[in-house]
Order: sequence, then structure tokens, then C-alpha cells
Amino acid sequence: MTNLPPPNGTYISVLDEFSLKELAYTLEQFGSEIALDTETTSVDYLKCELLGISITHDVGRGYYIPIQKHLSQQMLWDNPIDFLPLDIVVKTS
Repeated sequence: MTNLPPPNGTYISVLDEFSLKELAYTLEQFGSEIALDTETTSVDYLKCELLGISITHDVGRGYYIPIQKHLSQQMLWDNPIDFLPLDIVVKTS
């Protein structure tokens, strides 16, 4: 497998319920042709906590839905971002 640099593009953090609904509508237009990845606190699926969901439907366009605050995320950013509650994400999907 060859490691390629990320393509130039648009990458959006989905930080509120309105943006989440817009994303859901956009993804409906692409049917099953999307890629999804989860960000968790561990690779052990029995013990990990869900931190966020990454979604794309096209090269160079991606979305990140942060689910909950976690200490490791707070240390990564100088200006911590907002997070969506899991129940709102599940309800919107």
C-alpha cells in the first residue's frame, strides 16, 4: 500500500444540529457511496469510547462530527471546538 498525501480539498467540522441535518441531506443524495470512519479512545472495541465520525462522499471533501469531549482532544487544540451530543447525532442519522 502506498501512502499518499491528503488531497487538497474542503474539510468541514460539523458542530451544530443544523449543519448535521445539512450533511445528512447531502449524504442522502449519494446513497451508499460514502466512506465512514470512527475516531475512538482505543482500538479495543469493547472498551473504547466514540469521539467522532469522519465521513466523505467524494475525493477532496470530508466532514468530521465530534461526538464528545475527551481530555486527549482538549490537549491537541489551542482553542477546543464544540461537540455534538451523541443522542442528537443518532436522531439525525
